[in-house]
Amino acid sequence: MSVVPARIAFALLAVFSILASALFRPAAAAAAVDIDFVRVVDPANVCDMQFVCAGEVDRVYEISTFEVTNLQYTEFLNSVAASDPNGLYSTSMDISRSGADGSYTYASLNDQLPVIYVSLFDSLRFANWLHNGKPSGDQDETTTEDGAYTLLGSNPGGVVRNPSALFFLPNDDEWYKAAYYDPALNSGNGGYYAYPTRSNTPTMCTFPPVATPNFANCNHSQAVLVGLFTGSASPWGSFDQGGNLWERVEGDQVTSGVIRGGSWEDGGAQFLESSAFSFIPSTTQIGSVGFRVARVPDPFMTVGDPGNAPDDTSFGAVDHVYEIGTYEVTYGEWAEFLNAIAATDPTGLYDAAMDILRSGSDGSFSYAATDATAPVTRVSFFDAIRYANWLHNGKPSGTQNATTTEDGAYTLLGQNPLDVTRNPEARVFLPSENEWYKAAYYDPDLNGGLGGYYDYPAGSDVPLVCANPTPTPNSGSCAAAALEIVGSYTGSPSPSGSFDQGGNANEWTDQLLGDLRRVLRGGSSGLGSVATSSGSREGTAATLGTSSSIGFRVARIPNPWRTIGDPGNACDSRFNGCFGAVADVYDIGTFEVTQAEYTEFLNAVAASDPNALYSANMDIVRSGSNGSFTYTTAFPTEAVSNVSSFAALRYANWLHNGKPSGAQNAATTEAGSYTLLGQNPTDVTRNAGGHFFLPTEDEWYKAAYYDRLLDVGTGGYYDYPTASDVQVTCAPPSAAANQANCAGSGLFETIVGSYTGSPSPWGTFDQGGNVQEWNEAIDDPGERIIRGGSRGSTPGDLSADFRFGIDAASQCCGFRLVRVPEPSGTTLALAAVSTLAALARRRMIQRSKPRRSSAATPC
Repeated sequence: MSVVPARIAFALLAVFSILASALFRPAAAAAAVDIDFVRVVDPANVCDMQFVCAGEVDRVYEISTFEVTNLQYTEFLNSVAASDPNGLYSTSMDISRSGADGSYTYASLNDQLPVIYVSLFDSLRFANWLHNGKPSGDQDETTTEDGAYTLLGSNPGGVVRNPSALFFLPNDDEWYKAAYYDPALNSGNGGYYAYPTRSNTPTMCTFPPVATPNFANCNHSQAVLVGLFTGSASPWGSFDQGGNLWERVEGDQVTSGVIRGGSWEDGGAQFLESSAFSFIPSTTQIGSVGFRVARVPDPFMTVGDPGNAPDDTSFGAVDHVYEIGTYEVTYGEWAEFLNAIAATDPTGLYDAAMDILRSGSDGSFSYAATDATAPVTRVSFFDAIRYANWLHNGKPSGTQNATTTEDGAYTLLGQNPLDVTRNPEARVFLPSENEWYKAAYYDPDLNGGLGGYYDYPAGSDVPLVCANPTPTPNSGSCAAAALEIVGSYTGSPSPSGSFDQGGNANEWTDQLLGDLRRVLRGGSSGLGSVATSSGSREGTAATLGTSSSIGFRVARIPNPWRTIGDPGNACDSRFNGCFGAVADVYDIGTFEVTQAEYTEFLNAVAASDPNALYSANMDIVRSGSNGSFTYTTAFPTEAVSNVSSFAALRYANWLHNGKPSGAQNAATTEAGSYTLLGQNPTDVTRNAGGHFFLPTEDEWYKAAYYDRLLDVGTGGYYDYPTASDVQVTCAPPSAAANQANCAGSGLFETIVGSYTGSPSPWGTFDQGGNVQEWNEAIDDPGERIIRGGSRGSTPGDLSADFRFGIDAASQCCGFRLVRVPEPSGTTLALAAVSTLAALARRRMIQRSKPRRSSAATPC
């Protein structure tokens, strides 16, 4: 690969002032990091041999659509640079710093300009911060100093990406592939463009930006907002990989780092060409160099449309939303598992015939995968469920015991019980046969949106074509001698978005057959196309672990919480009042609390029920007598209703206290997030140190209607909680957009999350329709506000301008919770301010709508 001529004298570059123009938008008051990514597939593509072999990547990954912006970097600084020992900030950035060391705060001056004056180590620390979940605090190993890269307060030469990295700086091959590679070139065999704008014709430099293809910001005087050259995306949909800024990639980090793509100051297309790259000292911060980040793709796909009918084979009906592994579990993942829990291996999780090398002796075994991206095989059913236990328990390290592999999703305790079943509280598990089958063959859009099944697991009724890895649709590894890299058949996902459910490895399910075998599904690399069809199933001894063709994937329950970011957002003042402004990041329930969750609560604390947590109008049956009441429900995944606000507060206390069992007292329901102590105080508010709460009205409203991407990225509000300004359609559950369970749907409460095409901007479901939801806001004395409409509401009752108060003791409604993990003093103070603001607004009800009396039952 040729080196760019030394035209760029980095030490002589001047600092350019950013001119005010229509291209530069002033900063918003505050915002959270929100990074868009594009997926780069076609793993194990050939490299570009035109210069030096570049661009070959053996796995699927995602790269940020745009260069990291001032707004995103400012959020990073405000999280970790109250003191800045590692020099993450430069006074030359388009970011201002206020305050003194120990209390620095930062403000972006031009939000959507790419951040400049960042060193290589600044970018690695930003990646660590993303990897660690965007924490706040000092620059230490929990925030910036470890994670994707191990830095620990220094700038070590030759630092490399850690194997467990979730976010990272792209290496040269990853950056190159995202910029220049197109799998559709050369009749679908893949190939490379010369320029990162899907062109072999030299890219033209222009200002101002244009939508015309093959233009970039070069030969100009400054950077421009990211993504303005809308006609000049890479083959994958990323922008500005040519021009605007040189971008850092992983490389030789001892004295200098590689940069790619050219910048605003470079005078010709040769700097954007695939042959061009240069170097810059790793610690240098300069005005023409920035970066973008990459990440590991989401390993799970959501399978919705709960309550679907079975196929004519009798399989595929599932009554809940779940997520299934996008890919089969790989040797790399299995080696990580072994290294965590198999220094000694009493349950035989390792097989010497695996593509994994074991070193050391019993008690200090270590493992290394020799083919990390192929599906793991030679695993028994019991091996697979121990892996699920390990994921359920949070990937712990240690011996194989109840805290690692022997309990959790399945109870094993050193045995291999042939009739073992999934525990009710399982979070990660082997899919049931129905869950596996639905993910492979079911498409909710078939039959005019009524749903139906394909015969083959690549969205086709035509037999799967057994072939080498290819982006051609309806292909798979089903007549090959070897296993392929997972996800290699990029044109052949299932309707749910999973890969290799036909061919590659035959996959365990947790379906028990009458003779104590377990069901395998999907065929394998050597069984032919017929074995991949919906009509083919195989039962195999659960202890069988020697087959080179048997592997598995896992499934999990969806994330029960959605993080609501963009703290300090403006309120919505379009209607009577000002709603939706929240000072902190918080989590809100993805779904309404279900009958099963509330039944668990009752069975834990309501053997006697002095505080009326139960209502006979619930779809929950109470048996026994006072002192020994027990509770069951026939509708576990539907939203609970007929709950008072005080019962909802007690449920929050119970979660805060760790789901204890016992009488309703201070240790269970009467203290914690709220202090009740056997009373129903109508003015009760949150306690400092609480972890689970009813949402404030602002928290509920923001999660339902606010979208940080509206109004050109400054944030704004939709009229309906389905990310729409068009009135919601009341209809039966479907994957269609902008629908809800409301008047005219003819339904009772539906399974939570059934309207899979109608999430809020944050990914919550049913904030419009199904059941009215309590929030903390106090209305007239003795009343609390409910929002969102119910199955009996008109569509207008689901809108942002409709709210009303109702007797707080009324057993009328449903609810969802918010969560504040490990709240700081600042968080709690801001929560108190939010509560006071809610009190000040309590009479600002939309009186143009009919107000219901406290005797009404809106649910």
